[in-house]
Amino acid sequence: MLAGPRNGVAFALITAVVSVAPLTAAQACSKTGKLAGLMPYAGQSALNPETTLDNDPAVQTRLKRLPESVRAHLHRNLGVQGYVDLVSCHLVLEGNAEHQGDIENAILDVNLYSGAVTVGLYSAGHTTIYLDADPTAASGYDGSVPPAVRSWASNAASGFRLSEHLPSNAEIVKPGD
Repeated sequence: MLAGPRNGVAFALITAVVSVAPLTAAQACSKTGKLAGLMPYAGQSALNPETTLDNDPAVQTRLKRLPESVRAHLHRNLGVQGYVDLVSCHLVLEGNAEHQGDIENAILDVNLYSGAVTVGLYSAGHTTIYLDADPTAASGYDGSVPPAVRSWASNAASGFRLSEHLPSNAEIVKPGD
């Protein structure tokens, strides 16, 4: 049983921590961000092509800054897409042209806070990243290109071939073994 002023403070702190509901990823991202209204796309799949993230009017408005040929290439390379991921308050959609995953690939990254939209296209061994103006981004590759796009570009450099062997500087540990 807790007794005394010291334990009373500890009990109050524990009660306060336990009574606060854990934040979901959606709650952690700014509800006042320029594209925060797109949050419902997180976790969605492309079952209905008309209601996908890449076809949302707010995203299309940002994409119209790109040349028509680039937009058509993006549309083609997102022909087969997975689920929309939420990565550090960015919605991320990856895809590939049908039956051309290691030849024609794309990524679309939407910064929910700043409203910046980044596009990456991989075509026949070449990667091109199109950066939107983002006042929240720093300079340089690591500061201006969203983390998910950097990871995608790294995978693109390998031709999207998964490593079948554990890298020499890595190890696998199974707790309890």
